[in-house]
Amino acid sequence: ASTRSLDEVAENASFHPVLRTIIKHATAACDGAGEGAARRSAFDGAWKADISVNDFMVRLCKYALCSPGVFQVMAVYVGRLTQRMALTWINVHRVLLAAFVAAAKYQDDQRISLDYYAEIAGLPLEDVVRIESHFLTVVEWDLYVGAAEAEAAVDAVDFTGAS
Repeated sequence: ASTRSLDEVAENASFHPVLRTIIKHATAACDGAGEGAARRSAFDGAWKADISVNDFMVRLCKYALCSPGVFQVMAVYVGRLTQRMALTWINVHRVLLAAFVAAAKYQDDQRISLDYYAEIAGLPLEDVVRIESHFLTVVEWDLYVGAAEAEAAVDAVDFTGAS
């Protein structure tokens, strides 16, 4: 698959405010979660990822080649998930990846393999399969996002729902 240049990624982030909003709110939610405050989840890594949330989202944007609408749908999905569990520094990247994969599949109907998403994220394929499955279970397969809900995601993202 081809990739976007870093200039194209920066342009995508600036013309689509929800990308910056996702980064801001995910980081704030993690900062607000105390160490060990959240129950362990299937999204948890063994430790905090070495890549920042910003750099991770830029990486997804650069290599996954999705439409801007994917980020609106992704924001809605993460909002739904965080009503049931808290984002922490050991799960945020995996939660964002799972929401991104589900949003890209739903919104763009892309035929990108989970192998490729695993490569982008730097995770084993088995982990990506597991977190995608767990994500769908946690959100109860509720993937429909109406136009009004997607549009509202730009202004109303709140990832601090559960603790």
